[in-house]
Amino acid sequence: MALPLLRPDSDEASMRRYTYRIVPLWTLFGNVFMAPFYGFNVWLMDVLEEFGFRDSWSPAGATVTTAFTIAALFLGIAAAFTGPWLPRVGARRIYFCGTLVSCCAMLASGVSVEAGSLVGLYLSWGVL
Repeated sequence: MALPLLRPDSDEASMRRYTYRIVPLWTLFGNVFMAPFYGFNVWLMDVLEEFGFRDSWSPAGATVTTAFTIAALFLGIAAAFTGPWLPRVGARRIYFCGTLVSCCAMLASGVSVEAGSLVGLYLSWGVL
């Protein structure tokens, strides 16, 4: 497995390299993959236009914004389930798996929007 290779050695140079190179890289990846969740409103108007809705405050527009509500709900559920695993499995593995799932969710939600499927958007953006 590749993840233990990123674990620093006990000497000072390895710790410094880990602290100044690896940690900022993982932080960048975390921000890149969490930005679409918290930046939902940035691409909301484009998604509304893709589905043919003109106003996000209308009941029809609320069908698209429900995807964010589902995503927030499942984020809380996932945090409750992954929290106890953290000491046993380790943060690196959980973070790595979460990054992969987030990437797949973004790709699947793009395909769902392109196909015009609200159910696909709910499943990909909300549940994944």
